[in-house]
Amino acid sequence: MQHSITNQVRHAVKLAVKKTSFADMARRLIKTPHPLEPALRVGRSQGWSEGAQWLLSAQGRRLLAKVELLELLRERISDEIEHELLLTEVRKLLLLERGTLLNHEDIQVFATALIQQCINNQYVYFVSDAEERALEALSARLNRSSDKGNSLGVHELYQLALYRDPEQFSVNWSEISAIGPLAELARGRAQERREEDRIKHSIEQLVPLKTPHQVAAMYEENPYPRWLNMRLRKPGSRIETMRKHFSDDEFPPWDRTWDILAAGCGTGRDVMAMASGYGDQASVLAIDFSKASLAYAIRMSNKYWNSNIRFAQCDIRDLPKLPDQFDIIESSGVLHHLDDPMEGWRALVDRLRPGGLMYIALYSRLARREIIRIRDDVASRGGVPDAKFIRSYRRELMLNRPQLIDGPNLPNRWDFFSMSGCKDLLFHVVEHQYTIPELGQCLKELGLEFRGFELPGLLQDRFWSKFPDGHKWLDLEAWAEFEETHPNTFGSLYSFWCRKPPLSEH
Repeated sequence: MQHSITNQVRHAVKLAVKKTSFADMARRLIKTPHPLEPALRVGRSQGWSEGAQWLLSAQGRRLLAKVELLELLRERISDEIEHELLLTEVRKLLLLERGTLLNHEDIQVFATALIQQCINNQYVYFVSDAEERALEALSARLNRSSDKGNSLGVHELYQLALYRDPEQFSVNWSEISAIGPLAELARGRAQERREEDRIKHSIEQLVPLKTPHQVAAMYEENPYPRWLNMRLRKPGSRIETMRKHFSDDEFPPWDRTWDILAAGCGTGRDVMAMASGYGDQASVLAIDFSKASLAYAIRMSNKYWNSNIRFAQCDIRDLPKLPDQFDIIESSGVLHHLDDPMEGWRALVDRLRPGGLMYIALYSRLARREIIRIRDDVASRGGVPDAKFIRSYRRELMLNRPQLIDGPNLPNRWDFFSMSGCKDLLFHVVEHQYTIPELGQCLKELGLEFRGFELPGLLQDRFWSKFPDGHKWLDLEAWAEFEETHPNTFGSLYSFWCRKPPLSEH
């Protein structure tokens, strides 16, 4: 790949802007203050409990009705430490001290939005011992009354729903209109659950699964990633990206639909982005071994994009049992969670047609150095990464090491802010990491040609500035040298293209 003077100028400007204080000032001017900013200021100066007290006071409650706040809570997963610390204390106050506020309609509207936020993040917020005792008492009362009609007050149902998914309550929400927005939310959740249960029973199974794997069990309990919305790619955009790595005569035949395998599609976010990027040129088979993940993926694909995707259950290791072969195989963030990643990778190569193209993403050991330290710390404590442990450990990190979470050394930091994401990021049951020389050895064993990393333009420019002759893009030794100097280059994942040589080249 050759670089023109345009690349040089673009690179210089980007670096200059990034290094100036003007960039930070511009971001602050452009950024809209968060609706909770007055309460956040109190929390920063006086403590988060005081910030929550102020927010629920007569003076602060006006903020709770802001449309911007309600939309943020309902439609996103908050990824700001301060917001979580404040809202965690608000929830605690509504449970232990200020519960009767939940009888007021304006507080109910806010609380329902906060409940939706907790559902979005899978109830990842910290829970103190005092809260646990109060919740146990509420849950026991609800369970005792399940056969006799609900005996909990309106505010108590809200309190419980702030910590437990209301869809799981032994309450007939269709008969409870007085609870207003909470009942509507619970009915919506029940509808989603019924739809996913229905989908599970109809999922195509390509090969009967072996004994359940511990990774499959993890994703059955916590499908990952939990996502709420997405932007589809422009049809053909994925092909344009690939042209940086392959010549036109190396693509599959243009006069037919390409057969593409997405191996390990999870909850479908990435495969839908990928499939929309190929557009009508491709027919995509998306497989995963978790039915819960597939059900989530299919439900969401029905909302966004499913015109060229076929979802099915299959273990990657069983692919050689299938007769199908594929022009392109994409597998991102999957192989490194197998007990034997090379077994899975060989299965993919087996199903790739000669001359076929492959996109793989594997963990970088260097980029994940902080995560490796955290995993070692958890192991040294003898901790069992159940939900309670994860909530407590997250709280400890937020209070004692916020610079880690908000700094450049924690890859995929957004995953920290949901239960399934945090499990995947910090507490995965099986994880392998790689170095670039190890990638080279794997590619050699599999007989694959390395065709380049997929990186943002600025990082490519930085690499070019170190190796300006433009002939090192496919040199893994040069990339290894570059990563040692810039250890966060790959943002946790080595994402790269490779090619299986055609029979004529053997």
